[in-house]
Amino acid sequence: MPAREPSLFRSPRTTGELRSFVAHFGARCARGTTRCSLENVVLRAVETSRRDPALARMLPVFLWRVRDSLDLAELATKATLRGYGPVLGYFLDVASKVSSTRTFQPAVRALRRQARTDSPVFLFLKTEKYPYEAMAARERTPPDARRWGLLTGVPLDSFSSYFAKVAAL
Repeated sequence: MPAREPSLFRSPRTTGELRSFVAHFGARCARGTTRCSLENVVLRAVETSRRDPALARMLPVFLWRVRDSLDLAELATKATLRGYGPVLGYFLDVASKVSSTRTFQPAVRALRRQARTDSPVFLFLKTEKYPYEAMAARERTPPDARRWGLLTGVPLDSFSSYFAKVAAL
């Protein structure tokens, strides 16, 4: 049986395509190359993850899978210009912790300066509209997220367990 040609991944156009791209790109079972800027895809994923908790959970695995293809300095600069420095920094920090890689540390250090721990914001944009979700986020946000000025209510274990299940795929 002849070897399959790797597919060419184009830039995702819709939220569904973005979610699929983040879930599959870089996985051993979905080998391919991309014609799009991974830095721009990461930034779109970071922005969209604020409205999509499932995408947020996938983001550290995606970052880990594409770590060798990212220009972290460019990514950090673009995130800063778009106002997503602390959110990107948080996801890079989580990716570092769940994967035990140090690849992201220079970007994490650079982005850490943007964290506003004195006035934390909800990671998920609609959280404050729902009093019980807001209360849970305030009470259950781990120190890792608070260091970025974010209220998540999502423990690091949630990211760790997902990473353990899918990173090797």
